[in-house]
Amino acid sequence: MAMVSAAYDDLRLPALPGLDKELAVLTAWLCSEELSPDRHFTPAHTDLARNPTSGEVRTLMSADHEWSPDDAGVVFVTGHGVRKHGRHWLAFRDTRLDNVFGTAVETAQFVGAMATRSYDNLLVIVDACYSGATGEATIAFDTPIPEHCLVLASAGANQPAYVGTLTGVIGEILAELRSDAPSPFGDQPYLREDHFFTEVNERLKAHGQHLVPLGHRLLTARPNRCLPNPRHRPDTVQPSRRDLAIRADDLAAHWDPRSRGVVSAGELGWLFTGRADLMRQLIAAASGPAGTTVVTGRAGCGKSAVLSRLVTLSDPGFIDNHAMQVAVIPDDLKPSPNAVDVAVLATGKLSADIFAQVLYALDIPLAASVGTVPSLADMRTAWATRPSKDTGLVTVVVDAVDEAADPGSLIDDVLTSLAADGGIRLIIGVRAPSPDEPRPEPPTAALSDLIAERLAATRLQIDRPPLWRVDDLADYVAQTLTQADHSPYRHLVVDKLAEVARRIAADAGSSFLIARLAASQLATRPEMVDMDSAAWQHAIRAGVVGMFGENLRTSLGQDDRERVVDLLRAVAFAFGRGLPWYQIWPRVANAVSLNGRAYGDADIRWLLQSPLSGYLVTDTEDDATVYRLFHDELRTALRVHAHELLQAQP
Repeated sequence: MAMVSAAYDDLRLPALPGLDKELAVLTAWLCSEELSPDRHFTPAHTDLARNPTSGEVRTLMSADHEWSPDDAGVVFVTGHGVRKHGRHWLAFRDTRLDNVFGTAVETAQFVGAMATRSYDNLLVIVDACYSGATGEATIAFDTPIPEHCLVLASAGANQPAYVGTLTGVIGEILAELRSDAPSPFGDQPYLREDHFFTEVNERLKAHGQHLVPLGHRLLTARPNRCLPNPRHRPDTVQPSRRDLAIRADDLAAHWDPRSRGVVSAGELGWLFTGRADLMRQLIAAASGPAGTTVVTGRAGCGKSAVLSRLVTLSDPGFIDNHAMQVAVIPDDLKPSPNAVDVAVLATGKLSADIFAQVLYALDIPLAASVGTVPSLADMRTAWATRPSKDTGLVTVVVDAVDEAADPGSLIDDVLTSLAADGGIRLIIGVRAPSPDEPRPEPPTAALSDLIAERLAATRLQIDRPPLWRVDDLADYVAQTLTQADHSPYRHLVVDKLAEVARRIAADAGSSFLIARLAASQLATRPEMVDMDSAAWQHAIRAGVVGMFGENLRTSLGQDDRERVVDLLRAVAFAFGRGLPWYQIWPRVANAVSLNGRAYGDADIRWLLQSPLSGYLVTDTEDDATVYRLFHDELRTALRVHAHELLQAQP
C-alpha cells in the first residue's frame, strides 16, 4: 500500500516529479511475478498512490482493516514532510501550510494507526523530509509500537529527503541480488532486516540521509516477511531430508549442458553413478528390518557422498523435478520414494539439537517437563511414547557423527535412545581412523567401534574390499577429467583416458577427496601434465595439503594465493554449519590473515566467482546463508598447514 504525493494545491509546496519511479522500484520488487506465491505482495488501495487528499488518508486510518493477522504488509508514504507546531506532518494534495491541523496528517498519528493493525509482519516506510522528527512522539506512545511492526523514517530530524534517493539505494541492492554475482545477503527466502537496512543506511549516508527506526523497535536479526529475497529459489527437497540432500548448485553444475559440455542436460552426471554394491546395501538397510547400519571409513573415502545419494534419490520432490535424470538410473540402485524419513548432518550440532530435529521432522510432539526448553530426557520420553510407534518403521540417517559438538553424547544420549525400541532403521555415517593416523595416548576406541558395539550395528567399511573398488574411483576421475569444457583430457581416446584415470586413482589411495582435488585441477590446466614430474609426485604424495597447494601454485600468483588462503582459512575456523558473510567473514579473515592483510566484501565476491569457490559448500544456519569447506580435511590443512600451502614449490 502506497501513498504517493507528487502534486499540491498549495504553491508553497513544490511538485515532486519522479515519485512514480520510487513506487515502481518497490512494486517491481514486492509484487514481482518471479516471487513464489507465498512471498508475493498484492497492491492495495492503489487510488492512494495518485496524489491523495488528507481526508482520504484519514479515512484509511479510521477504517476497519480487511487483512488477517497472518498477512504481511508494506506501507510506503512519500512526499513532502513538514515541521510545524513542534510536530512532524505529512503533506497531501489539499494540504495548506497555514492550516496543517486541518489539512495535513500528523506523522505520529499515521504511524500509530498503521501499527495497531493486525499483521504477522508490517513494514512502514516514511520517505519525507525531517521524518526522523517523529521519533520522540512515537517513543511517547502509551502502548509501544508492536514487535511485529517496523517503522522507518528515511531522514533524520534535521535532514531533507531527496527524491529517489532511498528507493535508488534499495534498487541498487535489489539489482545485485537479482544478478548472478555472489551476495553477502545469501539466498534464503527472506532478508534479515538488520542486514538489509544496515546496508541501505550505509549507502544512504553518501547522500546525506540515514534511516531512523521510530518507536522503541530496533532492527532485529530475524528474516522479515516484508523483505522477500529476489535471488531465492525454492528447494524441491523436503525439509526432513534437506540436511544431506545433494545441493541444487551441484546438480546444476553437473547436469547443465553449458557447464558440462554435453549434448543434453538429461545425460547422467557422475553424482549418481558408481559404487553400485555399496548403494545396494544402503538401499537394503533403508528398506529392510529394524536395525542400525554404520557406514565408516577413513577421511575422503566417500561416506557422505553415497549417503547423500541415498537421501536425495528417496525424496519425491527431487524425483519429480529430475525425472529424466533419475529414470536412467538402474532400478536396483534407486531407493523407493520416502525410503529415508529424516536426514541429519551432525556437523557442529549439539546432541539436543539433533534429537529435536529428528522429532520435529517426524511430527512427534515434544514438550518440556520443567521450564520452557525440552531436555534430553523429555526427548527420550517423546520418542519412546510417540503416537506412531506401532504404525511402522522409520528410517533415519545421521551423518558426520565424528564432527558433532559432542560425539560421545550423541552416541550415548541420542543414537542409543533412537535404536533402543526397535522401531527404526538407523543409518550412521562416521569417520574411522586410517592405519597411519596417530593414535591418542592412552588409546581410545574409535567412534565407529563404539557405535558398532553399543548399537549392535552392521558395519559397512567402505574404504576396504569388497565395498571398495578402485575401478569406482578411476571412473570418477575419468568423468571429472572430462567434465570441464576446455579440459585437455576431454578428447583423449578411451584407453588413454582410462590409463590416466587409473594412475590418479592409484596415487589417491582410497581417497575420493584427493582424487577430486587432483582431477579437478588437471581438468583446468591448459595442457596435460606429466604425472611423473617431481612437482606432481611431491604434491599428490603430500595428500590434501599437497594437492591444495599445487592448485594454488599453478592457478594463482603469490598475492592471490595469500588472499585465497586467508579467506578460506577464516571459514576453516568456523564451527557449526559455516561462516556468515555479511560483516562477519571479512572481519574473521582480517583476524586470521597470515600477513596482516585487510579484506572486504569485494575480496569475498572475487573468491566466490573464481574456480576456488569449489572448495566451499553453501548452507543455511539461523536463517542466514553460511559457507563451509566441503571437507573436514581441508579445514585441517588451512588451520594447521597454511604456511606450507603458500610455500608450495614446483
